[in-house]
Order: sequence, then structure tokens, then C-alpha cells
Amino acid sequence: MTEEAKQSKKNLEALIKEFNREYYRVLFTGKTEKIGKKIYISYGLSKLFVIIKKYLREVESSKALAGFAKALKHDIKINEDSDALFGQNLNKIKNTKTKSYSWFYYSLFRSMAGEASILSESIQKILKSADIKAAKEMAENTIKQIEEIKKDEEEIIKLNLDTMFRPKIYKKFLKDFHKSIIPWLDVNIMTSEFIDDMEVIDKEPLASKWENIEIKFDDEYNVKLIIDGKEEKSDYDKLGFADKRQDSSNKAYYVKSWYLLMLFAINNGIINLPKIANNASRKEMFKKYKQDLSGRLKNRFNLNNEPIDYESKNKEYIIKLKLTFTPEFRESWSDRNIFEDSPKDYLGNY
Repeated sequence: MTEEAKQSKKNLEALIKEFNREYYRVLFTGKTEKIGKKIYISYGLSKLFVIIKKYLREVESSKALAGFAKALKHDIKINEDSDALFGQNLNKIKNTKTKSYSWFYYSLFRSMAGEASILSESIQKILKSADIKAAKEMAENTIKQIEEIKKDEEEIIKLNLDTMFRPKIYKKFLKDFHKSIIPWLDVNIMTSEFIDDMEVIDKEPLASKWENIEIKFDDEYNVKLIIDGKEEKSDYDKLGFADKRQDSSNKAYYVKSWYLLMLFAINNGIINLPKIANNASRKEMFKKYKQDLSGRLKNRFNLNNEPIDYESKNKEYIIKLKLTFTPEFRESWSDRNIFEDSPKDYLGNY
């Protein structure tokens, strides 16, 4: 899975670069095709959708993004059924810590890149030739689209929807969509590399059960490890939570699951899922972090049973280890969120 996730990331990054190159070609030509009294389609826009179509194909075929695709389908069903975008200015939407529009980007890209779309490459060639008869023979639906645009032209302009026929908004949407995908690939790479590297992580000391282990946070890097009453100094690196792709010697990088362990600590060992992950994508991502945390703890302490239980009634995750901290640590970290932006969080937002 590691190599596949890395290859998917490489392919998607290459398509983003290809899109950006083509975008500036389209932008600098300035050519347009008139489809209404005041509405024009940017010439070459269809070429951008050829790239977007390849991008979607890569996303849909990647096993590393299976969880992301599942979450997208769930969000699409929930949001489309509830008219989530009704009355919103599409020019201003953007993924945030509390709101994801990736479901909308995906639906829009699939629709616009479809063969029946007015923005598809084949239809654009017909429009350029102004051969309406050929267009009708090729796709009657396209003629209906043009007529609908002409009919609703004033309303389209009033709602600023005419921007949907120009390349700028798709560059913005694709960039935001891409930023939501990369964390999924990074967490898959991180988890897979950890599994590959399990044998080099120290198995000592061992405990008879999770409840006999206490981790006391002095700060975000250093802890005291107390097992069966025996105490020793430790840190995220010694416990197997260093981001091996970074230089951990400067005490600046740890994997996201260490961050989750700290959140468990300041929440008295209990995390309520709806409070920390308020949509399907975030819930799926949280489960990835939890899975990685469980794997690292089991490997470090050589215990086979799960260190984290799930209580379905209250939708809470409960960690079995005893987690404590200094007063200074709680004061500085109690208001943090696992999905916040931070220079040390290489996974970022989604």
C-alpha cells in the first residue's frame, strides 16, 4: 500500500502541474465562445476538464483513497438531499476546519467532465464550428443546455453563476479539492511505513495490561513512562511516534497519532467523536489516526488486545492507558483540535 499511495500522490501532483500549465494558456489567450447575449465560455476550458477527468480517474482507482471515496459518497447523499448549497455564493465557498465542500467539487467535476456536458471537449469543437445541426445530431441535450442558459441568462448573471463558464473558479475548486486529498494519502503512507518499520521499534518495557501503563506529559515532546510503579523518562521518538520522513532530532516533528494521544490526555482519556469530527470525511480520517495510534501502542508495549475501546451509545473512544500531564501542559493544549492548522502537522486540513 505504501508504494501505491506514493505513486497516487505523485500522479495527482503531476496532474495539478499539468492543469496549472494549461490554465495559464487558456487564461492568456483570452478567447471566448458566445452562447448567450452576455454569457461567454472561455475557449480551451474543455481542455482543463480533460485533465480534471484524468484526475478523477486517478482518485477513483486508488485503493489508498478508498476511504476518502466512501466518505465523499456519503457526504454527497447527505448534502444533495438537503440542498446544502442553496442560496450560497459559489465563488466564496472553501473547505474549512468545520465545513467540507469536497463532495460538491467532486459532483461538479464529474458532471462538467461528462460527455453530455456543454464543457466537454467534443461539444466545444461543435460550438467552435457554430454547426448547430451537427451539435444536435451529436447531443440533443447540449442544445437544451444552451437554450436553458439563454432562457435563464439574467438570473445566471444575477447569481454570479456565469463564472462557472470561466476557468478561474475551476482552478480554485481543484486546488481546494486537492488539498483535501493529500492528507489521506499521507496518512496511508505514514501507517504503511510504520507497519514496515515495526520490527525496529523497541519492545521493552512490557506491561501485563494497558491499565498498568501511565504516560505523563511534561510537554508535547517529553513524558514520564510509569509501568507497574516503575518510572522512566521518555519522549515521542523513543515511544515510536517520530515522523521518520523528517529529522526528529530537532524535536519538531511527530506523527498525527501522537497528537491524538495528547488529546486523549487532556480529555481525561475519552474523546467524543461528533465533537471532534463533524462530517463523514473527518470521521474516516479520525479512524485512521486512531488505528495508527493503536498499532504503535500495541507494538511498543507488546500487548495484543486493543488499547482503545469504542462506546457506541455515546459515540466515544476510551483509552485504557492512564494519561496524566502537568498543569502547564493542559493550559497550553486543552483548546487544541486534531484538525487545526499547525506548522508541525504535516497532514494538514482536508
